[in-house]
Amino acid sequence: MLTDGTVILRLRKNDPQELNFVHGAYLFVSTSLLFRVKRYISQPQREALDLYVTTRLIEKEKSSVVDYFLDEYLHPKLKDVTSPRSEYFNQISVIDGGGLFYPVLLEELHFLGSKVFGGRKDDRIKSDVHELISYLERVTNRVVGIDTNELHFKRDFCRTTIMIIGKKDKMYFQDRAPYIKYIRDVIHKDNIDTAYLLANWGNKGFVDDVCAEIADIYQVYRSKKIKRLLNFPDG
Repeated sequence: MLTDGTVILRLRKNDPQELNFVHGAYLFVSTSLLFRVKRYISQPQREALDLYVTTRLIEKEKSSVVDYFLDEYLHPKLKDVTSPRSEYFNQISVIDGGGLFYPVLLEELHFLGSKVFGGRKDDRIKSDVHELISYLERVTNRVVGIDTNELHFKRDFCRTTIMIIGKKDKMYFQDRAPYIKYIRDVIHKDNIDTAYLLANWGNKGFVDDVCAEIADIYQVYRSKKIKRLLNFPDG
């Protein structure tokens, strides 16, 4: 008898094509990645996440078997391009191109899992995740220099915001006070759980100073250097 949570992986003794890695990677990702929140989100959302992360994992660790994974896993599951699974996968690809997949989307899903794990299943969780993915896609496609109100995301279970530090039209860039005031008077008072501060890496010291000033209300969870695509008005 197997206890709950037990996974048995049957591997080939002779594996000249290294297919064990493909099956093992997909099974590992599907059973361990975000296991808390996966109980509460929709099947298309789960599968899109698993397929995307496994694709990137295989591309990085063993590119020689990418074609096999594409033929046996990815393409069959994304054959219907109009399916929710395919749409989520495409959105995740866009988000990752903007550098927001691992440091933002997966982090938010991790926090969400910790928040709802052990509770009752609620369709609002699926809705929140659906809207969170769409929100991050919009942020990724945001045109540089054009102000938007879409950086604030507050739903029933997910409450986060992305704050851009050092817009060119902000003449008070060297003054930390406006950013600190906004975090205290707007973000924190609006019960936002997590805030992501985006800035040019050369301004990391400025961001660190801002974080130090609001350490009494928000804990610095992680500092991450990313590469992301930017959209400019001239294309």
